[in-house]
Amino acid sequence: TAKDIVTALWLRSRLKRAGYDVQVQEWNTRQFYPVRTEIIINRTQRIEGFPVWWPKPTGPKGIHAVVTENMEDVKGKIYLLINETAATFSVTSALAEDISKAHDLGALAVIVVTYYEGTDSIASDEFIGLNAIQENQDEWPIPVVSVMARDRQALDEAVQNQSKVKVVSTGIYRDQAKGYNVIGTLDRGPDSKVMVVSTPYSGWFTCAGERGAGVAIFLGLAEWAAANTSNTTWIFTATSGHEIDGRGIRYYLDSDIAPEPSETFSWAHIGAWQAMYNYVVENGALIPTDQMDFRRFQYTGDQSFKEAVAANFGDPALKLQLIPRVLFGDLTGVIQYGYSNLFGISWGHEFHHSTEDLPEVTGPELLEPVAKAYRGTLEMLAGEPSD
Repeated sequence: TAKDIVTALWLRSRLKRAGYDVQVQEWNTRQFYPVRTEIIINRTQRIEGFPVWWPKPTGPKGIHAVVTENMEDVKGKIYLLINETAATFSVTSALAEDISKAHDLGALAVIVVTYYEGTDSIASDEFIGLNAIQENQDEWPIPVVSVMARDRQALDEAVQNQSKVKVVSTGIYRDQAKGYNVIGTLDRGPDSKVMVVSTPYSGWFTCAGERGAGVAIFLGLAEWAAANTSNTTWIFTATSGHEIDGRGIRYYLDSDIAPEPSETFSWAHIGAWQAMYNYVVENGALIPTDQMDFRRFQYTGDQSFKEAVAANFGDPALKLQLIPRVLFGDLTGVIQYGYSNLFGISWGHEFHHSTEDLPEVTGPELLEPVAKAYRGTLEMLAGEPSD
């Protein structure tokens, strides 16, 4: 998108200013650009929606039919699908199967309401975006639109009253849309350790907490590494396309720009939701506290690496669950390519993949201790303590 392109150019300028040799890696993908996505109940009540990738547009007039939650009674109707997501916050095989089944049984469209599985509080009623993890880019056989869980009550009432609902999902596909990875390198010679720091910078909406916090830490570490180390080769990589099957980082890993695994000492990945305020529900509303929210930290490596991680990320005040293996996110792709000594925070939040992920969800008093933990770990691994 235009915002991704502007962000890539800004990242390039920031890394250049810090002294890095910067490459902008272009890659192509098919992409959908939404124009109008909404649900209208009884011609009067409007609910904001968002397409589920890869979307099938409705056309400007939309689809007008009775809505039902009964899979066995979907013929000629719109199916209301209640979906549970795990930490991937993505289109799962189970969701894809339900959509295909609804189509096979004659549904005209599908409305998806997503909750987080189990009793964890994250991904609450603001959630709307679902990452496309399908390897293919085939459109759904019928239009599929996601809505926030807070709008479920209105849809449930429409089901009970057998009300007619209009689903509108318009937009255009571009077969050769462009994505950009921004790679900054400080080459300190053939005998230096090679250490990679990566972060995704794309998102569905504003993503101030999901991406902004990570980008801030990423740039701070890049400036620190340039100014305070001299014997380490640093590669700072910011990738786009995370939401469409991680296309950006996979393109980077497949390219000859990425360092060889055998030549790479460590890889720090600064994923989603590095530091954000904990929110609580009061009188039906999400209210921020002044406390750091819970996140997960994945890592895998040798003993000295584990000691560096424990020394810097073990502070209980950081509110981290340390997991000594890689289970989810972009690091799963990195480890598949043979890299070792991997670590980084990645998790979700009440405003994950929502239009409400705005700057106030994070703050400098949260970002600073997390950035210092990354810096301390990188210092120990590089063997170059700062003054």
